[in-house]
Amino acid sequence: MKDVVKSCDKYYSPEMEARIENQTGSQLAELRCDGYKISYFRLDFSQTKPSWQKVVKSFLEYGDKKQLLLLGFVGTHNNDSRQAELLELVNRYGDDAPAVVCCDIENKDIKCILQNIDCYISGCQVEDSEAIDLLSETDVRIVYAGDVNIGESKII
Repeated sequence: MKDVVKSCDKYYSPEMEARIENQTGSQLAELRCDGYKISYFRLDFSQTKPSWQKVVKSFLEYGDKKQLLLLGFVGTHNNDSRQAELLELVNRYGDDAPAVVCCDIENKDIKCILQNIDCYISGCQVEDSEAIDLLSETDVRIVYAGDVNIGESKII
C-alpha cells in the first residue's frame, strides 16, 4: 500500500466496479419488486441554502413503510456535522418511519440508480439537470426539492 499506483494496478478491476454498480441496481430493483416505492435525492450539504433537511423531514413525517428515500452523496467533503445532523434527524423518527438509505455515488454510474427509482427529487445542483435529462423520457416522477411538501401531497 506504500505505492498506490502499484496497488491499484494489482487489485483494481473495472469488472469489480461494474459488479458493485450492478449490485446497487439489482438491490433497488428487488425492493421495487417487493412493492417499495423509491425516491432519490442527491444530498446538497455544500449548498448555501440546502434542501436536504426539508426533504428528509417531510419524507419521514408523511411517508409510509413501503417507501424508501435513497440519499446520494459524494464522499464526505468535510461534512461530518451535516452527516451527524442527518443521522440525528432520521433516528428521531424511530423504527416506524419509512426507510432512509445513504449511498456514496462518487464512483458509481448514476444510471444504475436512476433506472430503478420511482421519483427523482431535484435540487439546484448541476448533476440534477443532467439526471433530469436522462429521465426526461421515462415514467419516473420528477419533483423539485423546494416544492416538496409531503403533508399536502406525497412525493410518490
